Amino acid sequence: MFIEAITPLVSVLHSTCDSLSNMVFSSRKNYDTNLMEQGYLASLMPGTVLLVDETNMKPGKIINNGVKNIKALATLIEEQQVEMDFQYYQQMLLVTVPVL
Repeated sequence: MFIEAITPLVSVLHSTCDSLSNMVFSSRKNYDTNLMEQGYLASLMPGTVLLVDETNMKPGKIINNGVKNIKALATLIEEQQVEMDFQYYQQMLLVTVPVL
C-alpha cells in the first residue's frame, strides 16, 4: 500500500492600505523585456489556501494599483479566475485557490 502525505499550502496576505496599493496581484506582459511579470495571485500553486488577514487594516487611501488589486481579489474569490493583462487584451486564467 502506498500512502502519500499531502501537505496543504497556505499563503497569508496581510491586507493593509499600503500592501493593497503597492503589490501587483495580476500578471502583465512587459513588452520592453518581452516577459510576463507574474502577479501575486497567479504565483499561488493550485490548491493553496489564501488567508486574507484584514486585522491590521487602518483607515486610509488606496492608491496606485489598489482598486485593481481589490477587483482581482474579488474575481478570485467569486469566480476562481485570475486576470492576465496583455495590454491589448485580458485573458482569464482558471485557478484553484480557496480564500479565507
